[in-house]
Amino acid sequence: MARNCDDHTKNFAFLLPEGGRWQLAAAYDGITADELLRLADRHGIGPAREVIGEVTAAIGKCPIFAREAGLSPAETSRISGVHHRLN
Repeated sequence: MARNCDDHTKNFAFLLPEGGRWQLAAAYDGITADELLRLADRHGIGPAREVIGEVTAAIGKCPIFAREAGLSPAETSRISGVHHRLN
């Protein structure tokens, strides 16, 4: 039996088509907080709720990081627009 042991819940990517807008790569889109918590429980990852909170807080600081990296306000807005909130 073969299996993939990669930690898929940590995989995410953005795409920027030539001349287009930033978008979340489809393969990583659509997971809910409840699904993440069920996976964490299944695999014995105790602090999952705290990790989700930390990641959510870091994503909320995206505009700060973008400004520090020299991105324009318009580009920052486009990137921020593809962040999805976990329900």
